[in-house]
Amino acid sequence: MEISNQISEGLKHLAVASKVDDDTFRSFLENSMVVLSNPEKLNEINVTQSGDSEVKAAYAALLTVLVEAARHDTDSATLCSLLEEKKLDSIRIDKILKLFGIVKPKLQAHLSGVGSFPPHIVDTYWKLDYLYKSDNLEYKSGPRYLINLVTEVAGVGEKKIQFACTMEEMQDLVGKLREASKLIEKIGNVSFALY
Repeated sequence: MEISNQISEGLKHLAVASKVDDDTFRSFLENSMVVLSNPEKLNEINVTQSGDSEVKAAYAALLTVLVEAARHDTDSATLCSLLEEKKLDSIRIDKILKLFGIVKPKLQAHLSGVGSFPPHIVDTYWKLDYLYKSDNLEYKSGPRYLINLVTEVAGVGEKKIQFACTMEEMQDLVGKLREASKLIEKIGNVSFALY
């Protein structure tokens, strides 16, 4: 696991007992437990009463290393060697590893739900209606499709998306879905040929 120079400097501050005393370190661990178990509480945590930027950098480095270690599924031995490299003493390393062992599963579960992945469509319902009259003078009467898509979002569950479209819009949607299906099939064949 590679870390930036800024995080490396923060870990070095964490190793210096004159900058981060035992009480502050204990506070870091307690706050880290709360924040990493429930990331929504990040704004509620007050790191330190002093405005010392090195102490805040040490806390930020600790959080970053724990999150990155969980993201890369780093084992305790690798994390231990990284912390030893930064000259942390064995007592502090043991406490950090213990914390990491506790928060890693929760953190990985939370990280798995983070991303820009679109929801997966798991079911669909549709109904054909005929619109005779509309309050909007621009719309002419005719068939209208009412479509409900049931999607599944990671970590959230099912969500429904509802929309209506005219016959022309439905034909356009079906055409685009066919194009997408052919493209996915083509990509699948190319990927399969590579293996």
